[in-house]
Amino acid sequence: MSRFGSLGAALAMTAALTASGPATAALTTRSGTFKLTVTIVSDANIPNATMFTVRATVGARGADYSQSEAAQRQVAKTSGSQVVTITVPYLWKLDQPLVSTATISVSVSAALASPLSNSANRSFSTPLPANGATTPLAATIRL
Repeated sequence: MSRFGSLGAALAMTAALTASGPATAALTTRSGTFKLTVTIVSDANIPNATMFTVRATVGARGADYSQSEAAQRQVAKTSGSQVVTITVPYLWKLDQPLVSTATISVSVSAALASPLSNSANRSFSTPLPANGATTPLAATIRL
């Protein structure tokens, strides 16, 4: 046993295994911003002033694991369509090999009195942006 007791021995063993095992796989850092412009098209039965919650999630993956970021905004209905811009910054450390696409998911829900509810989702992929890029994307969601 080391002079630091069993915890010190366990830490030394972990450090030795990490330095020589698969945990030393190369990581690639990707950072940037996705700027999503979401157009919400809503039925006339959803009254004006209804609050919409718009959530955007962006993600990418490497060989063994993935990372994602999300942001959301709220907007009140004022007409049959609303446009919302959501900015999602990201800083990912991904293992090799990288998958060449990022996945974007956008969801919109309307705050309606119970028992009514209305929500919609859309997912799509885009090429994985270059490091440091601001990537504009657009999506239309119909409620």
